[in-house]
Amino acid sequence: MDIDADEHPGDSHARLKTEMWDNWNGKRIGYIRLRNMSPPSVAQALQQFERELAFFQENTDGLVVDVMRNTGGIIVYGHEIARRLIPRPMTGVGFELRATATRLANLSAELEFQRQQGAPQWVLDLYTRIVTDVRLALAENRGRTGPLPLNMPSLDEIQPAAIVYTKPLIVLIDELSVSTADLFPAMMQDNKRGLLVGTRTAGLGGTNGSFPASPTFTEGVAGVTFGLMVRKTPVQWEKGTTQYIENVGVFPDVELDYMTADNLVNRGRTFVSRFSDILLGEINKAAQ
Repeated sequence: MDIDADEHPGDSHARLKTEMWDNWNGKRIGYIRLRNMSPPSVAQALQQFERELAFFQENTDGLVVDVMRNTGGIIVYGHEIARRLIPRPMTGVGFELRATATRLANLSAELEFQRQQGAPQWVLDLYTRIVTDVRLALAENRGRTGPLPLNMPSLDEIQPAAIVYTKPLIVLIDELSVSTADLFPAMMQDNKRGLLVGTRTAGLGGTNGSFPASPTFTEGVAGVTFGLMVRKTPVQWEKGTTQYIENVGVFPDVELDYMTADNLVNRGRTFVSRFSDILLGEINKAAQ
């Protein structure tokens, strides 16, 4: 799992790179950085993440989750990270899918394949729902479906994982938190789990692909969005109200820019001090 910083003390099995501040105004603060959401193995990465969370649950008063400069990746991974940080039933981020004949044919074939492979009933139900919505949107010439779950039975009442961090936390975001790193902080904010601290994310809130944009003897391609992320909770921004992340991004609860002269000359200490104080305030608030 791609995480930066030093291994935390006290866990000889740790493969995640993490940190812990032993005394920040009398509190112990954990830090974990997710550089991207594309581990070679989602299952192994989540096992490592759970080991770190178990350590932090026992040894810290609060946690900093850093997804700044996170290049995104696998949708299910972002959802699963959130399930290990939100200790109660939660809502997810859905996708409006582009409805085309090709997509309908592919999804129908996948449904049949899953049925032949003996997939769990919830998987068959999910594919059936997606196929039905794509077929309806195509028949009605709507262009895209309503919000759909892509990797879970429902967008509501998603249960937390068996191992979950329950103490106060904050999430660091910036303008290069993209794609699944847009989705993850949106889930955290929609479920009111910790403050988002930093700057507005990039707003790459969709799944995409490309097609040749001209005859085959040229090299031109055109990007096409296949699915749009849709938040459960509408948000206000400069152009009104929206539930989309694409071209909008996710806005921080606390604006905090690290691209400042003061932070540069202090080798990042100013930024670290500021977000640590924000988390300290959340820790003290929870203790009241």
